Amino acid sequence: MRFSRSFFGAFEKLGKLGLLSVLALVLHSQPGFAGNIVITNQSGAEISCTADGYTTSTGWPFDWQFQIASGKTFQIGPSETVPNGTMNWVNCEGLQTRQMNVTATGPNAYIFYTGAQTRVLNVALYPYLPSNPDGNFDQMMQHVIQQYQAANPDVMLNSVLNGDINIYSYTGLSQLLGAGGFDVMELDTLYMTYIASNDLVVPVTVDAGDFWPAGVANVTHNGQTYGVPSWLCSNFLFAFDSSIQNLDSLSAMLSYMNALTTNRPKLAGVFLGSWGLTSDYLFSYAQQFGFANVGDALTAPINSTVINNINSITNECAFGGDNKCITQSGYKALPDGQVARLLAEGQTSTYMGFSEQSFYVQLYGGNVDNLYLTPMLWGAAQSPMLYTDAFVTSKANCSADPCLSDAAAFSSMMVSNDMRNYIAFSQDLPAGSPPRHLAVATQAFYQQPQVQADHIYSQLAPIVAAANAFPNYVDATGQVYIHQGACQALKALNPAYECKLAEGESRNPAFNRASASARAQFLHELAVTRSMSK
Repeated sequence: MRFSRSFFGAFEKLGKLGLLSVLALVLHSQPGFAGNIVITNQSGAEISCTADGYTTSTGWPFDWQFQIASGKTFQIGPSETVPNGTMNWVNCEGLQTRQMNVTATGPNAYIFYTGAQTRVLNVALYPYLPSNPDGNFDQMMQHVIQQYQAANPDVMLNSVLNGDINIYSYTGLSQLLGAGGFDVMELDTLYMTYIASNDLVVPVTVDAGDFWPAGVANVTHNGQTYGVPSWLCSNFLFAFDSSIQNLDSLSAMLSYMNALTTNRPKLAGVFLGSWGLTSDYLFSYAQQFGFANVGDALTAPINSTVINNINSITNECAFGGDNKCITQSGYKALPDGQVARLLAEGQTSTYMGFSEQSFYVQLYGGNVDNLYLTPMLWGAAQSPMLYTDAFVTSKANCSADPCLSDAAAFSSMMVSNDMRNYIAFSQDLPAGSPPRHLAVATQAFYQQPQVQADHIYSQLAPIVAAANAFPNYVDATGQVYIHQGACQALKALNPAYECKLAEGESRNPAFNRASASARAQFLHELAVTRSMSK
């Protein structure tokens, strides 16, 4: 990298930013600092680039054109002028990215300029993947970009994996998929009906035989598919005891718990959150009244049997006068992996979490070869449901070729066995790292010898093959209705239960101040109103 003449000639224009700001920029752009845009020039000639925060239109005193020699890499971090300290674009030789979301404390973003590219594809990957506590996803991001660009040399890939981007928001998704947002996003299909019915995404062609039925169902709206299934997940009960796989109902699980020793909590898990508790309620409703009736939960009054089921489960977490499963400062406040660590270290008898949490059980010393899982028991009969993450394509930004074809090629690469193996078996992490054990949505993945020989995947395979799809049609009103009603009902049974508002609940600020009878009447009236509007 070298500075242009305009850079040195512009000190007189810097004003209050001054030389110290420039020195900070140069230092920040060196290896070892997080939150950079890292640009590698793989072309045969020097290139010129600009970046968000370093042009007069983004608040910098002059338009800084920085040059990168052939074969060299340059890193640049957010300037003092970018809104909220976030860099969203870089432009190299006329190719400009979007939505990079680079902050000083967040992950790096990577650009590989080859000289052959004619356009940009902007994608966001699902960010909630397990990794080493002191690690990051730098290697994974570079691998994804380079693999895609090798197969699609006309395209510069801007691939973003950033947990600071809120994908669990109805209004947020309208912006992220709207004009100027991402071209492709890997999203939780909890929102599939919302984004499809609001014309935010384009239909895609999916070969149903390539994916498990739950994944296909979750990307389908009104008979049309709108996404390519990538990951599946659900709540599982973990224990270093194979007998948990014989449990077939909530009553059987409670009997199992009753027989456990009492010198530690019998169960660890998180039973809170605007989507977490809403999902718990729907899981229990499906197991109590049958999967075919789960949609009724969105309009029927909050069911006391379902509430008692959830309460009986959370009671198993209580130990020493405390219940960390139901307080905001308990297990929910711990960093990712730390609740699974309790099982690994023998501080709890069982643990509820997604299959990928086995990564942390092994990371913290648990013998995964002796670890067993079964779908969580919520009601009268075990009836597992699966969430699905899927790749969707923005209608506003990517509804025609060549972008539409570029997006399809990206989704196809990401669900290939090669890429699923790379991510699921932690090939981006140092040798000896635990497999992530993400539940893969493609059937071909489970036909591989290394997957069939894996202790965790061999337990997952029959579950993902037979499970139903978690509802993809819960709207914002339904989420608020279930979360508010379930949380208040649980709090009535156990005052220690801590409720937290879900998205949209601020529309009813008087709810939590009302009397118990008034809250019950509100919930009943809301249920009746929603039933009549169906």
